[in-house]
Amino acid sequence: MKVGIPREIAPGETRVSVIPGMIPIITKMGHEVLVEKDAGKASSAMDADYEKAGAKIVEAAQVYSEADVLLKVQSLQKHPLLNKHEADLLKEAPF
Repeated sequence: MKVGIPREIAPGETRVSVIPGMIPIITKMGHEVLVEKDAGKASSAMDADYEKAGAKIVEAAQVYSEADVLLKVQSLQKHPLLNKHEADLLKEAPF
């Protein structure tokens, strides 16, 4: 399963749903982790730290289109850069 960690887009939000130290726990369970570029920057978690921990750094659209599950702090909302609601960006369920 692919786990997606997008950058939080709510105004003023500085948290990230998963810190680099949690990545090995997720990958040890056999999951691939996709982290949006700069997802943790506002909380001092750098892309290099995620990569070192075993995550793959990708663009926003790829997180939404490939992830089987999305981990976020805030609820889904309209994405300011992709100009669509996050729910509309999610991968289609196979059932």
